[in-house]
Amino acid sequence: WVNIVPVTRDNQMILIDQYRHATQAQYIEIPGGSTHNQKEDPLLAAKRELREETGYESSEWVYCGFHCPNPALQNNRMHTYLALNCEKVGEPELDPYEDLTVRLMPVDEAFKLWSSGEIKHSLIAASMAMGF
Repeated sequence: WVNIVPVTRDNQMILIDQYRHATQAQYIEIPGGSTHNQKEDPLLAAKRELREETGYESSEWVYCGFHCPNPALQNNRMHTYLALNCEKVGEPELDPYEDLTVRLMPVDEAFKLWSSGEIKHSLIAASMAMGF
């Protein structure tokens, strides 16, 4: 999996509001998703997911590392990237099952949401910590 902490040239974080069916609630998240297969380069997956979910692309990528979402039961990794100098190049190209909206927020406000616990999705919170 990949998560992206995307920041625009004018210091806005690109966040998404996404409905999650299991809890029947909206979550503030960052873009992310799966690699297409175990051999796909996580950076390529991150670039694809940022573009598809937000319509933005980045000219500067920083690898922040990975964390293990549930090492007791799974051997997968969540790779996290900081995407800087993001620019909008088009509209999002969502998968049929995705229900999300894009919103921009100053980085310091996004950090306040994270530090106050308003970011409830644990994988998002962990990746944001790596990106900050």
